[in-house]
Amino acid sequence: MDTNISLYNIFYYVCEFRNITKVANFLYVSQPAITSHIRNLEKHLGKKLVIKAQKGIELTQEGLELYNQIKEPIEKLHEVDHKFMSSTSNYDITIRIIAGYSTIKKILLDALSNFNVAHTNVKYEISTYPYKEAMEKLKDGKVDLLFLNFQEFEENKNIIVKKLWSVQDAFFVSSKVKDQYPSEIKIENINDYPLITKLGPSYSKNYLDNLLNEKSQQLNPRYELSNNWLVEEYTKMGLGIGIINKDFLKTELKNKELVEIKTDYKLPKRELACAYHKDSPIYPIIKEFVSELSKDIDEK
Repeated sequence: MDTNISLYNIFYYVCEFRNITKVANFLYVSQPAITSHIRNLEKHLGKKLVIKAQKGIELTQEGLELYNQIKEPIEKLHEVDHKFMSSTSNYDITIRIIAGYSTIKKILLDALSNFNVAHTNVKYEISTYPYKEAMEKLKDGKVDLLFLNFQEFEENKNIIVKKLWSVQDAFFVSSKVKDQYPSEIKIENINDYPLITKLGPSYSKNYLDNLLNEKSQQLNPRYELSNNWLVEEYTKMGLGIGIINKDFLKTELKNKELVEIKTDYKLPKRELACAYHKDSPIYPIIKEFVSELSKDIDEK
């Protein structure tokens, strides 16, 4: 009796993730369904393929041998499926995205609007999470597309990371209160002014911390906010000096809402990047969206 190819496909993902919950999240199916598929495959083959472990599952010797035999043909089948899916509009999917508020506002909203013209049946779920939680969701298959600094991504053989944009953070104040601040400030004196930063560690904040530590000082922001969008809003209100991505402020700078404060040390550039699973069921759509997003960023 022939067995359904989907059973081997699910077994392949179980071998890749070594965790039933992660496979269920990744394939958008229930955990009992994954377990049932594996039991059906074991019953069909008459062999025990997986056993429970403290943190997920482990393969038996028979399970490992089967995985080694099906890995290449299953991955080739995925490749064929991706190519055909990319060439048809007969799909109805949701792309789950995690990104920071500034990235959503300055990049994603326009990109999603443009992409939706050609893909009207693609839906989007957009949310924000702290770095560690966002990374776990990506690894567990609970999110399809994640935006972070390139420097923050951890190496993972199953995840594709693509650099999108080199961005520059800088110090800004509201034009309404610019006369209250000098046009240039030494980093060692930055704590003399109300500083507005994102809550928790960040690439630019860590750089500042290290600079001040060399001068036997500690960074002491007046306001530490949950996201970069709030940093920008507090700065516009005239509450202090905000550390903001300069590349996201083209409109504000053109309208002279904000004024840059020069410093003796320039904050380092950082790379904005996105990441997604190479074996995602909606890989071709994500890849196409990222490609269009990259073009849109280049045009800006």
